[in-house]
Amino acid sequence: MEWLVSVSDHIVELIPSWQTFPDRSKLEVMTCRPRTDIFINVPALRKLDNMLPCE
Repeated sequence: MEWLVSVSDHIVELIPSWQTFPDRSKLEVMTCRPRTDIFINVPALRKLDNMLPCE
């Protein structure tokens, strides 16, 4: 199951963010973050995976 869940680490969405430079100028950039629906469910899936017996 780990290899199924690990793929979800790379499913991201881009969100706007501001980057401030030393001269106090700002630039809007897009940053990656895990998709909200996946971010919420992955910890529960990993917990269930750890509870399953290994064969």
